[in-house]
Amino acid sequence: MPVIARDYVEVAKELDRFRPAMLAARMVSGLADVSRDGKAEAALTRGGTLLITGSNGIRDYVDFNLRPDRRLADSARLAQLTGSLPVSQFHGGFLLHALKVMAFLRGRKPTFIAGHSLGAASAQIIGTALKVPAIGFASPQVIRADQPQVEGEGWVMNVVWKQDFVTEGYKLKNLRWLGSVQELDSARSHFGIDHVVKDYISLLKHDRHAAAPKLTPMWPRPQAPTAVA
Repeated sequence: MPVIARDYVEVAKELDRFRPAMLAARMVSGLADVSRDGKAEAALTRGGTLLITGSNGIRDYVDFNLRPDRRLADSARLAQLTGSLPVSQFHGGFLLHALKVMAFLRGRKPTFIAGHSLGAASAQIIGTALKVPAIGFASPQVIRADQPQVEGEGWVMNVVWKQDFVTEGYKLKNLRWLGSVQELDSARSHFGIDHVVKDYISLLKHDRHAAAPKLTPMWPRPQAPTAVA
């Protein structure tokens, strides 16, 4: 199957457009399926893109975001995500969320993955495990910093804005991102936490030139034989 490349802004718009449907577990035009699990909050588009939205209230922080040391029981689905690595190498809360999204997939392999915030954590883990091109916006760190590069993580690109109050404030010293990460810096004067998808759409539209040449318009990069950065 050929590698699918998608425009960053187009993907971010899709995440923003379908977020209400994902939160409500409601099928709408353009979706092939939506998760009925209120903790997964994911959807598959008719084009084959797996969308995973961000946190929806304090419960997500209690269950996932603030549980780096959460321990999970061994299972075949967990092994599919972690491979030969011990579970302890991952942020346990984010790994649990990725497991819930995998349960929604039911063995289906998306052609592309896009996630925001908590969803970007799962996008990193699942994109690496399935070797599928993935973009994370406002991505948190998900794996131990001393863990060498994992096979498959070259399929993942994370876009993080330095003015994003949430991701900048949540960095953990002993963790890193899976895949490539482009921390962009906006020269524009603006107000707010710069964390929601609409912020990333606006900033990418206006300030994408600040990322050149590292952040090309599409991921994977054009002419690349694979998505490996």
